[in-house]
Amino acid sequence: MDANILCSLLTEKIDPTKFLLRGTEVEWLTPPTQAEEALAANVIANYDTLEADYLANQEALASRVTSLTMRQARLQMLAMGVLSQVETAVAQAGQAAQIEWEYARTVDRDNALFQSIKTALGFTDEQEEIFFNEGSLL
Repeated sequence: MDANILCSLLTEKIDPTKFLLRGTEVEWLTPPTQAEEALAANVIANYDTLEADYLANQEALASRVTSLTMRQARLQMLAMGVLSQVETAVAQAGQAAQIEWEYARTVDRDNALFQSIKTALGFTDEQEEIFFNEGSLL
């Protein structure tokens, strides 16, 4: 059992300020509720299955497209039918946003301007994935 993975799995289910992990043993910092004890026991009992899912998810995140060239981004926005909406949102965001949009070489997933455009368009996380994955093929 990998202690780092076990800790990550536990913190997905339990507030990490409530416990420490000593090796593979959970040490409670505050008295746990019955539900928290049950969650911890469930994670430990099903560790092998949860570890496989966790590692697959980490691999998927590592291979995730995080950046497009501006050319790819604009062509993908055009293909998705949102390019004119994006240009309007950028124009309304002010001069700094317009300069960034016009002169940036890439569109990065974690960029503040991209995130504000995503919000303005009401993009879901799934649409963001489609945008980057399909855009990377252009």
